[in-house]
Amino acid sequence: MTSIGKKCCSILLFTSLSLYPAIGWSEAMYQISSGELLRFERNLTELRDINDRQSRESATLKNQLRESLAQLTEAKKQSLALQGQLAGLRVTVSEQGSSLQNANRLLKQYEEEEKFRQRKIRRQRNIAYVIAATAIFVAVRNASR
Repeated sequence: MTSIGKKCCSILLFTSLSLYPAIGWSEAMYQISSGELLRFERNLTELRDINDRQSRESATLKNQLRESLAQLTEAKKQSLALQGQLAGLRVTVSEQGSSLQNANRLLKQYEEEEKFRQRKIRRQRNIAYVIAATAIFVAVRNASR
C-alpha cells in the first residue's frame, strides 16, 4: 500500500472509531417498575410540597424581618429623641442644682446678716436700757436732793 492509501485507511479508521460512541453508545435506557415510578413521583411531589412550604415560610420570615427592621429603626429614632431629652434634662437639673446652691448660699448669707442685725438691735436695746436706767437713777437722785 502506498503512503496515501495508508493515510486514507488511518483517517477512515480514526473517523469510524471516533463516531463509534455516538453511534453505538447512545444514552442508556433503564426500565423501572410502576411501583418505583410511583415512589419517585411521590418523592417528587413531597419534595415540591416541602419546597413550596419552605418558600412560603421564607417569605413570611422575610416580611417579619422587614417589620422588625422597621420597628428597630423606629426604636432607634425614639432612643435618639429620648437621649436628646435626657441631655436637656441633665442640663436643666445641673442648672437647678446650681440655682439651689446659690439660693442656699444666699440664705446662709442672709442668716448671717440677720444674726448680725439682731445682735446690733440687742446691743442698742441694752445700751438704751443702760442709758434709761442711768437717767432714772440720776433723776431719782436729783429729786431726792
